[in-house]
Amino acid sequence: MRYLEERRSTVSRQTKAHVTGCFAQVFWFPWSIRRLVVIGAVVATCAGTRVLAENTVSAPVGVLRIPVTTNQSQILVSSPFAPLDPSIESAIGDQLSPGTTAESSDSVLQWDPALVDYIKAYRADPTAYTEAVSNWVSNFETLNPSDMEVFPGDGFWLVSQHAQNQNVFLAGQVVLSDTHNMIVLPSLNLIAYPFSTSIDLEQTDLWQAWQHDTTTSSDALVDQSGDASVQIDRLGIGQGYWYDRQADTPLVWLETRPYPNPFPTDGAPPSVSSIAVINNGSGVRLSIVCSGTQGETLDIFYQDISPAVSFDPSLGWLVADEDLPVNEQQLIAWEDHGSPQRAQVGEIAGRYFLIGRADIDSDGDGTPDAREQFVYGTDPLSAASVPRAVASGESIIQSGGAGQAEGGAGSTNNITFRPEMALARVIFVDKEKGNDLLTGRSSILVDSAEGPKKTVRSGIQEARDGDTIVIKGGWYKEDIDLSGKDVMLVLDGDLDITRLGKRQASNETHSPVRTPPESER
Repeated sequence: MRYLEERRSTVSRQTKAHVTGCFAQVFWFPWSIRRLVVIGAVVATCAGTRVLAENTVSAPVGVLRIPVTTNQSQILVSSPFAPLDPSIESAIGDQLSPGTTAESSDSVLQWDPALVDYIKAYRADPTAYTEAVSNWVSNFETLNPSDMEVFPGDGFWLVSQHAQNQNVFLAGQVVLSDTHNMIVLPSLNLIAYPFSTSIDLEQTDLWQAWQHDTTTSSDALVDQSGDASVQIDRLGIGQGYWYDRQADTPLVWLETRPYPNPFPTDGAPPSVSSIAVINNGSGVRLSIVCSGTQGETLDIFYQDISPAVSFDPSLGWLVADEDLPVNEQQLIAWEDHGSPQRAQVGEIAGRYFLIGRADIDSDGDGTPDAREQFVYGTDPLSAASVPRAVASGESIIQSGGAGQAEGGAGSTNNITFRPEMALARVIFVDKEKGNDLLTGRSSILVDSAEGPKKTVRSGIQEARDGDTIVIKGGWYKEDIDLSGKDVMLVLDGDLDITRLGKRQASNETHSPVRTPPESER
């Protein structure tokens, strides 16, 4: 943080006031536009029924490992993936070491260029208090939960106060937006490359801006060493940087996605609804939303992250597991514990994952479309001969949204499906088989805690923004009130709902409802 201390002292009150004005005019207006776009998308969903498409592949997800060591206790990082829940409570969760004071707890620091100061979140120890305390608090006087959020393109510091080596895992969806827009204010800014890869600096739009915008001639890009004389040739995945904007006007940084996007955008299965790093990196658990159709099987593809190699999601995938039976479930779990050919994620920089349909073979050549396109690089619509000798990882047994490696200890009855780092989730509601005391994270009863909810009301209470609630057909004598939550309701079968004492069809409820076709129920 040396560069900050040297540069910070040069920021005058007048400059600080100017920065604050720019922040109000430039930063908050685009945020308002973004919120309007989101609201518009919700309204569009409410206006009509979306039909689930039969996709052959999911959108990719990934996880990055950040080592926090005793020799490097302050790390300037960023999240290269887009979490569906960006709150620090979800994005970082119970990682790093807790404490009961600011001096004894690990922390996350974000930089506010308008205030020219840090915003801090402290890792609290919930077991040290009699009242409920979040994993992350803004201070130890009031113990208020931190409202910090983590987004791609934002740099932040991980600060450890403990003499021990730790790993922090950042997980989420591979960033597939066409462009990323950032406002760099006239001051110090913490930034990062906003896409899910490393890249040579000269290949970025930021570099092009430097070549054509004369106001950038005095700007500086500085890594965590704080040494402005260090030349930066490559923007690393998951690395943060200081950007010292010395001109009096903001810099509009519009960066274009550097890799192709051959993935579906309709959100239909297969898709990864959550990714969890378990046992400090010895395993990764994927929660996979399936169509639930008869005969559906899946492939699991992966690529290991290499900071020296740029990511291309259209090719280079390897097979971790193949021909997994779904057994007509709409949610299964798969765990990656490594194999003789595949290291555990805690031993490498990180890993990308992709889900493919193994039961769809358009050209009838015996090789699934997704495997042809993403593993072999052949045309799935042409009956070309494709070798099938691909190294495959261990098989996984799925049962009601929980799974384990074949031959592993225990059974599905003692698996707790609570991801440490969760994206959006699927909540199941079943009038006949459910119980509101259960978690709702499984469509069937797994144990005394895992199983479907009984009422839609309880499912909505359990859900967070971005979650999907799958409602089993039946007669539900209750009102539906989304309580302002941005959730998707999926109807699995014929549904009748009693609202305000009157029995009504499900299409009379004022909720974003998506109904699967008969073939997918």
